[in-house]
Amino acid sequence: MKSKKVALAAFLATAAAGIGLKAYHKKKDKEPIDRRLTQEKDRLEKSISDTQCDIRSILSSIVFLSTTTNQNESTIKDLQHTEKYHSRITILQSALQTPEPSSISTQSTPLTLDDRLSRLAELFPTEISHLQNQTTSQNATITGLNSRLERSNTDINRLQSLVEEERESANKAIETLEVVRKKDSQLMNDLGAVRGSLDVRDTQLEELGRVKEKLEEDLKGLRLHLDQEKDTIKSLKKDKANGEERVRGLEEHVLSQKHEILELQEKIEELQRERSGIVRERDTMRETINNMESQLHSMKFLNSHHSQEIANLTNTIHTYEITNHDLTSRTRLLSAEVNESQNACHRIKKTSRDATSALKTEIDALKSTVAALQTENAGLAPLQSKVASLEHHRNQLLESSILKPEESETRVTRLVNQREDLMRDLNQTQEELKSCVAHREERALKHAEDKQKLLHEVDSYRERLADARDEQTRLEANFESREKHVKLEVGGLREELLAVKSSKETAQQELRKSKTEITALQHAQQDDASTRKEEQSSHQSTLMSLQKQIADISTDAAANSEHAKRQIEDLQKSLHQHQTASETAKVKLRKKEAELLATKKSAETEIKKLETHISNNSNPKSANKTTQPSLQSEQNRKRKRYRWRTRLISGWKRSLRGDWR
Repeated sequence: MKSKKVALAAFLATAAAGIGLKAYHKKKDKEPIDRRLTQEKDRLEKSISDTQCDIRSILSSIVFLSTTTNQNESTIKDLQHTEKYHSRITILQSALQTPEPSSISTQSTPLTLDDRLSRLAELFPTEISHLQNQTTSQNATITGLNSRLERSNTDINRLQSLVEEERESANKAIETLEVVRKKDSQLMNDLGAVRGSLDVRDTQLEELGRVKEKLEEDLKGLRLHLDQEKDTIKSLKKDKANGEERVRGLEEHVLSQKHEILELQEKIEELQRERSGIVRERDTMRETINNMESQLHSMKFLNSHHSQEIANLTNTIHTYEITNHDLTSRTRLLSAEVNESQNACHRIKKTSRDATSALKTEIDALKSTVAALQTENAGLAPLQSKVASLEHHRNQLLESSILKPEESETRVTRLVNQREDLMRDLNQTQEELKSCVAHREERALKHAEDKQKLLHEVDSYRERLADARDEQTRLEANFESREKHVKLEVGGLREELLAVKSSKETAQQELRKSKTEITALQHAQQDDASTRKEEQSSHQSTLMSLQKQIADISTDAAANSEHAKRQIEDLQKSLHQHQTASETAKVKLRKKEAELLATKKSAETEIKKLETHISNNSNPKSANKTTQPSLQSEQNRKRKRYRWRTRLISGWKRSLRGDWR
């Protein structure tokens, strides 16, 4: 039982040390994690600011492109308008030309329009060719501008498709992030509950450490008291042997004297009366022997109970193995979850890289288009001057009322309507581009937030894995230490059984006096064993409840607080029981010491009385005479020895009678 109590104290000390180290390492590992999180946060903020600058530059380039496209469309419309009226202007100019006098005199019929045109071509061939070249060049520029408009439209469509794809990917990422947030909130709640339970366990382990120290002090005191009792028993045996030797010497000296024979014969009758009392005491001694045999049977029953306890310890070892297997499976599940989260992080990083590369390519393409449009605008400056001159000429023609005002107004209104439609389309495209840019900024911010959250989640998963591994190693170490302690306890129980057998053999060989002492000690040991069994059962119940708490931390986090309170109350009750048991043991040891001292004093007083009696009855005159002891003197000597022995046994019985009750 002592070995069991020592093993239990060692187990509690190892558990307290493991939990203390765990808390220290947690606190130590938290500082680099916070530093790394701050660094990652600064890096992400820097990348967000860079992306915002890039988006602003893209917006400015898009605005510039929209202005240039508006200018190009206006120039194209003006060129188309001038191309339509160019042929009519040339015809009217040729018609306005006055004919020569020679031709008027020769020709009587009026000239047709074709004849006039042919004449103008003959008169002004260089100007007509120059105007034709200008028209062809203007048509070429118009076709180039149309092709560029088509390209810009294709670019806008491609950007819109990319924006839609990015929206879909952002929606998917948002869904995954919501799932991750829910898991993160659950994990944070679990971590809070686990931290609370760990704090409660730390307090419990501190209290158990104090209890262990108190129990160790009590054990040391009990061992000292047992050593003192053994020393007192040895000293009593020595005193008994010395007294017996003195009594023998005195009896031989008395038997050598003749004048005591008459007195001893007179005392024979008294001795016979005492003999009847001795016979009665012999019967009582037989009853005590029977009680000893019944106690031996009870010791056998205790041995069987010890074997049952060994079987229970093997069952507890099996339960520890099951809990270890459960913890390994939980660590595997946690590692699988961490791998899934890492894969999700890699996927999000990949999508963010693809999005940034696509944005970079779009930015490069827009920059190239901006440069091309700037070069085109530089080339359109002479065309704009020509358009201005043609508009001035058209205004002159309108003033001269050659053109029909109705047709010009209808065409102008139609062109204005077309221009307004094109401006609406451009405004819509600009709004869509702005919305795309805003969505892109939101998506970049969401990607950054998701990245931060995933990093936090990965760190939390790593912390949980480290905690699970530490707990697994701690449980393995506890299991090994518990197995060693169980083996030591089994060896101790075997040694105790051998010691019981040897003590049984020696007890049968020893005198009947020592049997009474053994019975008293066995009663005390039985009381101690019952108290220790109760303590061990309470400790085993507390240990089983703690193991169940460790196994159900992840599932019953809310119920752990109430269970921990109940455990604290049970531990307080067990502490109270330990204190009461130690106090009762101390009281019993003090009673035993007082009883042994009383028996010692009674034995010394009886020996002194015998010495005084023998010295009073001795005759110095007949001391030198050497006579052979007769049969009657030998009988008297044996009766005296037996009487002294019975008195000593009766005194011990009287001293131990209170403990038997």
